[in-house]
Amino acid sequence: ADALANLRSGAHDRDLVVSYHDALLRAAGFVERQQPDLVLRFGGTPTSKALNLALKAWRAPQLLVDDGDGWNVPAGEGIERANADPVAFVEATAEAARGEGSGDPAWLEAWQAADAVAAEALQAWEATLSEPFEGATARALEVALPDDTVVLVGNSMPVRDLDTFLPGSARPRRYLGNRGANGIDGLIATALGLRASQPHPVVLVLGDLSFLHDLTSIAAAQRLGLELLIVLVDNDGGGICSFLPQGTAARPDLGLPQHYEALFGTPHGLDLRPIATALGATHRRVGEGDLARGVGACLGRPGVTVLELNTERGSNVELHREAFAAVERALASDA
Repeated sequence: ADALANLRSGAHDRDLVVSYHDALLRAAGFVERQQPDLVLRFGGTPTSKALNLALKAWRAPQLLVDDGDGWNVPAGEGIERANADPVAFVEATAEAARGEGSGDPAWLEAWQAADAVAAEALQAWEATLSEPFEGATARALEVALPDDTVVLVGNSMPVRDLDTFLPGSARPRRYLGNRGANGIDGLIATALGLRASQPHPVVLVLGDLSFLHDLTSIAAAQRLGLELLIVLVDNDGGGICSFLPQGTAARPDLGLPQHYEALFGTPHGLDLRPIATALGATHRRVGEGDLARGVGACLGRPGVTVLELNTERGSNVELHREAFAAVERALASDA
């Protein structure tokens, strides 16, 4: 389940919900071992690059079940579409399958066992950290937020980290994102609109470039008397580009790496505290291990509160690799 599917959290039966597919599908051999016969898809394109690559590598027939008017998958190669209500489709399919035998449960059990191994490995690895890690934001929010909180995550790395690291929980949450919209445009305004439209607390998680792009919405929040908690992950630029080929490319003919920062890293070099406070927001910096406490202390305060977590882009890439390596080692030792 993609994090934005809102199936990982809640009181429903989550026995069949796999949360850590992104990390699992980066482990050597796991994609080959878990070859499916058929892929049923519900909803939009998955956030996880690892899952999208696996879907392509598996070459299994894919059926997208969707009752919308449009085509919900940008890369539609090899995908058939069933124009049907998803719930009705599942109920009818389950009814038709009755009496066909229970099948071999090994494929499902392998996913469930691997998901449990990944959950334990990631939690143990995060406990060893001595520096801020952007991926730990998802677990910190899951620990700190009250029931029915609405969490809006920004594009680029925030939504990817949510999808990779959000654990399962019995507590109800609602996770939203502007996937497929205009990237960094209007995220603070979107979060304020969510807060104005329903009674539950709203938390916005976004990066520094998205924050700078929509600063004037903070002033609007003050004028309209809206409250909002912003978790600002500040790595001084576009962190996602450090994960892409241009982050390590040695191509002087293309201006890489000598012009990487100007072209892709785009550091702003700004202290965001005086900017936030000048617009009427309360600002507080949090360090490693302090985010959950900060969220718990600041949620529900009047006005806009900004909790800023400072990270380093290069180190963040290495920490992600260490996290995936920890899962791969755990899977190998459990085999």
